[in-house]
Amino acid sequence: MSSSTKVKSTKHSNDTMATKKSNKAGRTNKDGTPVIVNPNFKVMVSELSCTYIFLFVTFGVAISAVRSGWDAQTTLILSALTMAFTAVSVTYVFGSISGAHFNPMITLATTVFSTTKFATMISYWAGQFIGGALAMATICAIFPDPISTFNYILILPPVTDTDHAYTVVFMETALSFILVTVFMAARLEDGLFFGTKANGPYLKSSHISIAIGFIYFVLPLIGTSVSGSAFNPLRAFFPAIFANNWTNQHYIWLGDIFGAILAGSIAKWSHYMGLIGDVNTASAGMSCFKVFKDQLTSNQDDEEGASLKGEGDN
Repeated sequence: MSSSTKVKSTKHSNDTMATKKSNKAGRTNKDGTPVIVNPNFKVMVSELSCTYIFLFVTFGVAISAVRSGWDAQTTLILSALTMAFTAVSVTYVFGSISGAHFNPMITLATTVFSTTKFATMISYWAGQFIGGALAMATICAIFPDPISTFNYILILPPVTDTDHAYTVVFMETALSFILVTVFMAARLEDGLFFGTKANGPYLKSSHISIAIGFIYFVLPLIGTSVSGSAFNPLRAFFPAIFANNWTNQHYIWLGDIFGAILAGSIAKWSHYMGLIGDVNTASAGMSCFKVFKDQLTSNQDDEEGASLKGEGDN
């Protein structure tokens, strides 16, 4: 047997093994072409999962703290630590799939920044709201006396007059702005808005997860006494639904939305000017989403080309 024949035989064997492995994993169709999962569906499932985990753990610890008779200071510290550790975990696990927003304000900011299309934003929000509803339903099912349980985790900004209302809005604006800015700046500086063949739209990065976790620990310590420190409106929205208590909820949403839009706009300007992120794409005025879209298309072409090549060898 000639060397060329041996090489061809070895290549054919390797391609066959790869095809069998791919079929076993359910990644190819019957004709051998790769299965392309709808990116928006993938994003929705990822956001549903990380939002469910984050809110369930956050609500569960807060309820357990009150039921166990912990004092207010201990409850605040432990709740902040819980949010921080959970944010680190879900950001690391789901960050390579959807970026692990688990906060509609982060998604809104990335839409303003142009990394997220409107249709994709809807998928993010759908996953986040479904995940939050499931988290609250689970809390309701496993903790006794659900009516009292909702009151434990209900965020009610202490608004007694117009001055207090402005204070709540300004506080939530500041908290939302800080959170979104840290999230976007950290990912932009490491180029993590740009896709890779291995990991999809985001890369896994432990230090990014830690940075986001730290900010989740600090923010509740700053704003709890003023606004209840929501900075993720889902933390206020779902307890309000189940408790049917909407007192001053609109102040939270106003502040969080304004902070997110402000952060997204400043980040977009900073990226365009080349202050953060990839200088080449910034100077060319290209949006991060366009770069990701081009890379995703290139990756799909590579997969299809490899599939056709394998069929040709066969």
